[in-house]
Amino acid sequence: LAGFVEIGRIQPLLEALTLAPLHRHGVTGLSKKFIAHVAKNLSKVKLRFLSFPWGVRSSVIRRLELVDTNRIPIDEVAEGLRRLSELEELILDSMYFSPDSSSDINVTCARLRRLHITSNATECAILWGIIICHPMAYIKIDATADCTRGNFEDRPGLAHLAHETARQFDHARLAEFARVRISGKEDLPECHIRLDVDATSTGGLYGNTETPSDLHPYPNPGLHMILPVPHGIQHVVANRFTHMMVPTLCQFLTVMPGRTWKQFEIAGDMNWYTKNTLELFRVL
Repeated sequence: LAGFVEIGRIQPLLEALTLAPLHRHGVTGLSKKFIAHVAKNLSKVKLRFLSFPWGVRSSVIRRLELVDTNRIPIDEVAEGLRRLSELEELILDSMYFSPDSSSDINVTCARLRRLHITSNATECAILWGIIICHPMAYIKIDATADCTRGNFEDRPGLAHLAHETARQFDHARLAEFARVRISGKEDLPECHIRLDVDATSTGGLYGNTETPSDLHPYPNPGLHMILPVPHGIQHVVANRFTHMMVPTLCQFLTVMPGRTWKQFEIAGDMNWYTKNTLELFRVL
């Protein structure tokens, strides 16, 4: 990258940058100098295995995607986001952080219209808790990072994430949703909750498509949670995870106020015997 900075001729025009080495060994990341003084028009950044220079001030970066980055303090992330004043999309995939003494930090990202966090349930809860998005944002929380191993019983992590979900609603950080959709498949240890502001949407990310357009420059506002289903090795052997899907869904639906819901949709195969069905509708 140093050679690219010294001999390249395109840095002032550079608007999008993706760096994805094949492994972590021997890699570092971008420098503050590169973003602040060299690639001044850089608006989209995607890094894998590389660190982002948190603390750099930019009024140009609108999309930031970090995948498998180095462990960093959570307060450093919060302070860094404060300096990205025009950020509209933030994707944090397996970005683990080191313990930090600050327990009550948050940052308002007023222009953030898309937030996607992928990690385990506990770290999803902590990262989500510090970021306040635009009120009509699309938020995706994928907490399944650790649920593919043979024995998964992360009930404390799920409880932490359920508590953070309730806090998001209690503090009115989320929009009022008109439709709730739940789904799951018996051979996958995960289940989905989707909340949509527009009950007529066909499910695209931008309008009815997966890409932005002049008519739909921002994602459809909503909340999509992908939740890990607790299981043991016997469920992996049987390739069947339906036993805990409905209890997991109920744990989260209970903390989601349904006063504005107009539609409720169920899809998939989640062991719909009478007791489970009654349990689910009892919490709505």
